[in-house]
Amino acid sequence: MNKKGNLFLVALIFAVCAGLCLVSFWKEDHIFSEQENRLLAAKPSFSVETFVSGKYSSDYEAYVTDQFPGRNFFIGVKNTAEKWMGKKDSNGVYFIRGNTLIEKHAPEDVDEKRAAEQLQKLAQQAEKFSAQGHKVRIMLVPTASAVQVQKLPAFASEYDQQGYIRQLEERLFAYEDITILPVGEVLSEHREEEIYYGSDHHWTTLGAFYGWQLLSRDLGYSVPGLADYRQVTVSEDFYGTLQSKVNRRVRYDSIVKFVREGKENTEVVMDIGDGTGFSHSLYFPEKLNGKDKYAYFLGGNYGEVHIKQSRSQDRDLQDISSGKMLFLIKDSYANCLVPFLMEYYDSICMIDPRYYRADYEKLLAAYPGADVLYVYDVIHFIEDYR
Repeated sequence: MNKKGNLFLVALIFAVCAGLCLVSFWKEDHIFSEQENRLLAAKPSFSVETFVSGKYSSDYEAYVTDQFPGRNFFIGVKNTAEKWMGKKDSNGVYFIRGNTLIEKHAPEDVDEKRAAEQLQKLAQQAEKFSAQGHKVRIMLVPTASAVQVQKLPAFASEYDQQGYIRQLEERLFAYEDITILPVGEVLSEHREEEIYYGSDHHWTTLGAFYGWQLLSRDLGYSVPGLADYRQVTVSEDFYGTLQSKVNRRVRYDSIVKFVREGKENTEVVMDIGDGTGFSHSLYFPEKLNGKDKYAYFLGGNYGEVHIKQSRSQDRDLQDISSGKMLFLIKDSYANCLVPFLMEYYDSICMIDPRYYRADYEKLLAAYPGADVLYVYDVIHFIEDYR
């Protein structure tokens, strides 16, 4: 390239950088990314203390990264280019045949010390609840990378989620009133089916159904079959969390609702503890019009939710003195499982520790004799359980 060409290239790069800086300076910061379904970093306040400690620099870097003009576009271009260059993963996500995605969980990405502490914390809490007279069941759900191993790229190294669950089994083996439900083994038997979304980290309603079969058997409840349900597709254009991470076009997912034959008109009263209000359904069709379509189940995630079978039109959720009661400690994996649970339980108190800031062990005292059920995916249990 001649001297004139070099000068033109330098001028072009300078102009692009200057343009981005100007746009960044004048544009209004975004608070929430619908694409990534998370809060974006806000511009940090400067102080001598935060500057000296390095916190200001770290926070400002996160702010610039989140508020960079055209960020989603550039992420998409980068990840598309990497895929065409033969790279098998990007931003913690595997590119899978069939134009789908699976979240990557390499062994080095999991904090082993934290994992051990979380397991110990759960075991001690389960022991405490058992001693108080509660039947405790634990359903730690392995993610797709641990179950659908046949889909992973060659030589992919993944964290041993099934081994982690076995550690918990060994820790609680002696307790008759504590059951570790082997949902990973059940899901592995159905690994060729669409039990996980291809653009999202959650299991599908079909995956949750197989978890429900397992739980039904342990409850002594009649184990349902697929023929007992009508499967209703409520969306065919779902893009989830993994697609947001790579921001490239992949195959759309469908969201399916399972309706138990003969119970199509069953109503519930659902009280969302953050003051949002009441609902007479576990499904929120309006959420299908937004980015987070998985919020169709239960309307999203809340710290505290009370649900009971609606045998009258009153909204008194304090009457929990009779019937089968469940105290559910969960993350979002439980959201599409809850409609199945309502086939057996008359009332459910649902706690998401990620958002609930009070002491939910004290709240359990209001549910004497209630079953306790934990439903978490393994990785987010390690990261988020409290």
